Amino acid sequence: MQDLTAQARQAVQQALEQFERLSRATDRAPTEVAREVLHVVVETMRAESGLVWLAADTLGRAYRGIAMEGDLARGVLDEQHAPIGVVANALRKTWNDPAQAVVVPPGEMQDGPDGLTRGVQFYLAISSGRKRLGILQVICSGELDPKLYREYVAFCQQAAEAMGRHMGHRQSELVERSASHYRALLTLLQNLGRIEKPSDLAHELAQGARQLFHAQRAAVVGFWGSKPEAWFSDTLDPNPKANLAQAVRTLADATRASGQPMAFQKGQVLEGDAVELQPFVDQLFELGGAQAVCVTPITEDERTPAVLIVEHAEAVEASKLAPGEVELAESVGPFLARAIELEARPLRRLGQTLAQARTNPRRAAWRSGALMMALLALLLAMILPFPMAVRVDARLEPRVLHTLTTPYPGTVERVLVQAGQAVEQGEVILELDTTDVRAERALTRSAIREQELARRDARTQQRPGEMMLADLRIEQLRIQEASLSRRIERSAIRSPISGVVLSTRPEELEGTTVDQAKELLSIGDLSGFELVVEVPEQDVGLVQTRLTAGQPVRATFLSRPWPDLEQRVTYESLLTLSPSSVPDPATGQMRYELRTGISLDGLEPHLALSEPTGRARLDLGYAPLGWRLFRHAWHYVRMTLF
Repeated sequence: MQDLTAQARQAVQQALEQFERLSRATDRAPTEVAREVLHVVVETMRAESGLVWLAADTLGRAYRGIAMEGDLARGVLDEQHAPIGVVANALRKTWNDPAQAVVVPPGEMQDGPDGLTRGVQFYLAISSGRKRLGILQVICSGELDPKLYREYVAFCQQAAEAMGRHMGHRQSELVERSASHYRALLTLLQNLGRIEKPSDLAHELAQGARQLFHAQRAAVVGFWGSKPEAWFSDTLDPNPKANLAQAVRTLADATRASGQPMAFQKGQVLEGDAVELQPFVDQLFELGGAQAVCVTPITEDERTPAVLIVEHAEAVEASKLAPGEVELAESVGPFLARAIELEARPLRRLGQTLAQARTNPRRAAWRSGALMMALLALLLAMILPFPMAVRVDARLEPRVLHTLTTPYPGTVERVLVQAGQAVEQGEVILELDTTDVRAERALTRSAIREQELARRDARTQQRPGEMMLADLRIEQLRIQEASLSRRIERSAIRSPISGVVLSTRPEELEGTTVDQAKELLSIGDLSGFELVVEVPEQDVGLVQTRLTAGQPVRATFLSRPWPDLEQRVTYESLLTLSPSSVPDPATGQMRYELRTGISLDGLEPHLALSEPTGRARLDLGYAPLGWRLFRHAWHYVRMTLF
């Protein structure tokens, strides 16, 4: 702009630098970037108003305003954020010839607001490569010198190109994210198709749904057994898990009865028939900390054997992913129905064979022979020993794990680390507010000085009683001062080990008030891990007997993040069996933990996660099938009739 002053040129240069920075802001939404670019354009040009329009289709027949600046901009929008007629014509003209900017001089546009008809307007296409995305409209004062039109067009062109680069990059990201989502969905369905046990399939589905939708937590409630059973994607503490299982079972039962997906948001007040679900919905949000919950029935042949529940950290993200959850539930339905059918198939086939033998004696001979062969094979299986294995949940934990707690009640002033950040031993992790403590220490020191003056006066006036009283008070105040000084020193909470911050969103602790011994952050050393296997109570006797006899228990672990890597460990001592147990609310049984160190063969150290979960197979030697069935039956009878 040739006639601009030096100050104006500097403003233009700063604006161009902002355009370049905003075009590379990959963490910002397109509408947010468009508003900020438009604000810079209007401020730098001292324009009346400005708007950014996005095309509703590839032919540019309809537009929608996504950003506006200035009071005049509201006059060119209708209630649906669409342009008025005269502006729409200028937008279509710009769309049809994106290489040329459209300049509307004052008085040329009729049937519009006064400021629009009296001002000069600039229309420039927003494009990414050859793809047209929208149009930038800038409305300036009618007193603008026509000699400056070219300079203003060039400046607006820079703004339009910056928005085009950002929008094009974000669209490419969305396309790549969509392709990545469908690849992950296909992989999950392939894994589920190989599982023949319904409970294992439900557990794997909960894990896969949480990862697929980047959810806070997922759960699957199955209805194929004698009572509803819930499987969660994460390992939970016993008490919260019992209440959480009750809430998800109730919501799943209501969704199964209605046959339609349901969605809830935090703070939502339910109406109508859903009022009865209000306590359970509130309890789910209170225990889970989510902002939205989607409940989707899994159906097959007009049956609903299970329900998928996904908890999202953001309500907007939940509304976007709800169709994907319905798609996943529809795809999983046949796999789950097949697994349920395979689990019940032996008894059903036997009943069909016996029924056909009664109704058609002529064709029953060979079937009776087949039945006898099956019974013989079953008898041999009851006698001959087979490998005895127990499949259980397992997880990896850092061998060295520390939880930082508050030394005294107070307010967190600063958090100096982020999730996943590596820290050294002795490094300051967070600081507590010491304003009140320092003020109290200053008052204490002032009181000490006053008592010292009182003691000096008493000595001068030879009053021994007052001297002794002053000495006693000084000693008490110095003890109090030392305690406050130690408290200030302890306000900087340091890492006791070198490791990685495992807690998520530690920055949210800033400004919160905490009690004494409040757990704040967890720090773990990911250089060494131990495998934690949860053994159900009906199988812990087998493990204990084998370890007591000096026989090792071998475990094969498959982690969900790395399913291609098999990790093998051996439990050789009874000391690896934890004497304490935790209840499993889903099954009502107790679980005991086996712990031992594990070497992550084939995994680079920097790829190790904090607590990956998976499944483990415990090899417990050989035993006949009959003995195992008798043992389970005897355990059930004793526990029921005792």
